[in-house]
Amino acid sequence: MALNPDDEVEARELDRVTDKLKVHDSQKLEEGVSAAIVKGVGERYDGQSKQFSTWYSYVFCHLLTCILFVFYFINKYYCMLKYNTRMRPGSYSLKQCRHMYFDVDGTLVLSDHLHLRAFQQLCGSYGCEHTIDESFFASHISGRENKDISLKLFPSWSLEKRNSFSDEKEALFRDMCSSQSTDGGILEVPGARAFLSLLVERNISVTAVTNAPRENGVLMLGATGFLSDFFEDGKRVVYGSECKRAKPFPDPYVTAMTLTNLVTSEEADLLLAGNQDDSAALQEKTQNGMAFEDSPSGIRAAVAAGLYVVGLTTGHSEETLRAAGAHAVASDYHDLMSLFE
Repeated sequence: MALNPDDEVEARELDRVTDKLKVHDSQKLEEGVSAAIVKGVGERYDGQSKQFSTWYSYVFCHLLTCILFVFYFINKYYCMLKYNTRMRPGSYSLKQCRHMYFDVDGTLVLSDHLHLRAFQQLCGSYGCEHTIDESFFASHISGRENKDISLKLFPSWSLEKRNSFSDEKEALFRDMCSSQSTDGGILEVPGARAFLSLLVERNISVTAVTNAPRENGVLMLGATGFLSDFFEDGKRVVYGSECKRAKPFPDPYVTAMTLTNLVTSEEADLLLAGNQDDSAALQEKTQNGMAFEDSPSGIRAAVAAGLYVVGLTTGHSEETLRAAGAHAVASDYHDLMSLFE
C-alpha cells in the first residue's frame, strides 16, 4: 500500500529516532560492560594485592627471625671462643690431662706493675735511652730472662755491669713487694687459688715454672700462700735461671715434665733437641700435660715442650698470645673453672 508523502516523512523520522536510540543503548551497554570488567579486574587485583602483602609479611617475619637466630648463635660462639668457657672441639681432652704447669708472674700472681715501676725508677737513674712504658714492657721485658732484658736496655755495657743492674732491679722489686699495701702489692690472679684447689682434688699434679730468680719466686709464692699450699714448699717449682736455657727455650718446662715423670730423661733429650715430631708416642705423652702462661716468651717455651698451652690475658692481648702459639685463651681462672664442672 502506498503511503502519502506526509506518512513517508513521518516513517523516516521514526526510523531515524529508532536508530538513534539503538546506538545510544549500545553505547550505554558497552560502557556498562566496560565498567563491570574494570570493577571486576580491580577487585581481583586488590584481592591479589592483599594476598601478596600477607604472604610477603609472613616471609619477612620468618626471615627476620632466622637472621636473629643466626646472629644469636654467632655471638654465642664468638663469646665462647673469646672467653674460652670451652675448649675448641677436638683440640684437647681434659680427661687425659694429669699434669699442669704454671708460670708465676702474671699467671698466678699480678706483679707486673711492680716490675714496671722498678725498671722505670732504675732506668731513669741510669739514663736508659728507652722509654720504659707499658708498651715497651710488654714487648721487651715481660716473660724474658734478666740477661736478655739488660742487654736490650744497655747494649754498650759490660756483662758484669748488666748483671749488677739486674741484681739491683730485683732487689728493688722485692723491696717494693714487701713495702706495698695489699692494694698495691702482689695480688692473686682472680680464681687462681680455687682453680688450684680443684686440680688437687682431681689428683692432677701442679708445678710452677718461672723465669724469675729463686728469691723472687719464693717471695711471690710465699706471699700468696701458693708455695706451701700447692707446690710442696718449693719442691714443685722450676726456675728458668737455674736451667741451661731459660724461656723461651723449652728447658724449664722439660725439666718440670721430667720432675713429674711425664717424660723420661731420654724423651726429655728429644724435646730439648726439638725432635719430638719424630716420635708419635712422645707427642701423645706430652699431651697429658697443660701449661698456663701470660707472655709470648713463656708460651713459645711451653709449645716447644709439646704441651697444650692456655694463655692468660693479664698482660697481653688475645691476638698476641695466639700468635705466639697459645691453643686457648682466658681472662682469668674463673673462665677455666667451667671446664672441670
